[in-house]
Amino acid sequence: MKISAPASKTTARQNLVTVLAQEILSGTYDPKFPIPSEHQLCRRFGVSRVTVRLALSDLQNRGLIYRHHGKGTFIHGTTKLGGKPLAILMRSPEQGACPSLSLFLRGLQLYLSEAETYSVSVGLSPALWSPSMASSLGGVLVIPDGVTATDLDNLRKRNLPYLIYGGADLPGPSVRIGAEAAVYEAVLTLASRGRQRFGFIRSKASHHESLKEQGIVKALTQAGLGSAALTEIVCAPTCLEISRAAERMLDQTPPPDVVLTSEPVHTLAILNAARERKLVIGQDIHVIHFGDQAPDQTMHPEVTIIQLSLIEGGKKAAEALCRTSLLAQPLESISLPYQIHWATGA
Repeated sequence: MKISAPASKTTARQNLVTVLAQEILSGTYDPKFPIPSEHQLCRRFGVSRVTVRLALSDLQNRGLIYRHHGKGTFIHGTTKLGGKPLAILMRSPEQGACPSLSLFLRGLQLYLSEAETYSVSVGLSPALWSPSMASSLGGVLVIPDGVTATDLDNLRKRNLPYLIYGGADLPGPSVRIGAEAAVYEAVLTLASRGRQRFGFIRSKASHHESLKEQGIVKALTQAGLGSAALTEIVCAPTCLEISRAAERMLDQTPPPDVVLTSEPVHTLAILNAARERKLVIGQDIHVIHFGDQAPDQTMHPEVTIIQLSLIEGGKKAAEALCRTSLLAQPLESISLPYQIHWATGA
């Protein structure tokens, strides 16, 4: 017969906190009435009164309950999955201008606003964060550009849960936005249909754009074309430079028969340059654009749209970080879905 060792006081306390927090957030208790008494909780969970009091103290510190002397313990009437603010660790401030990241952060802010909390953007290494600042945070969204493994080690030392945007060669859970997988599928499909020359226009180097490039190269390698089949142009984020980049892309001899664009302005520039050169979109050249919303097929039916769930992903990341902060649950990586809306006749 196997005899299990009794649960430690710390484990019992953590289990009690997790169960009660989940019940509070799911609406089990009415704010108008006290939650079960210490004695009732002792009997229900088979733990000591000391363990119950420590667990209730944890819940109170997380803003989930308050104690009314002589009446009992109550949940807050506006209890939501919010709590402490989140930090956005962004060591390279220029990344904030990345359209894809902006959409993701918009989703994060929407969730935090509904949860009645907020986020702060931080450029300093976590090693330089003051103890009071670190203790005031519920979690950290890490934008990987410029972030090192040492930075993440400092977050762990401060017991701060974190999620890495886009995934990276860094330790820890991440939000996989689907860009690499989506572009791999799209490029491999077009290569199998006879397309052999590919172009990619983007504004600046970033981890998010690198994921797209990796997906393109993997697909071309799988198709037997190799990276030599890809022409990549990185241009300054100005209308003039983007127009020139589109012209350079299509003035190659021969021009690419597939062009991928990272931003709406890139797509418009390619469409204009193609029409000036009397190239038929969808026949002479196939254009693939990344976006967050399902496309309006009546506007550009000749353009293939890779729809990434960036705003929804930001909401999921915020919820995961808030939930971890309140429930003391381990964070797991999040994989976001994507859809490819093929152009008419593709």
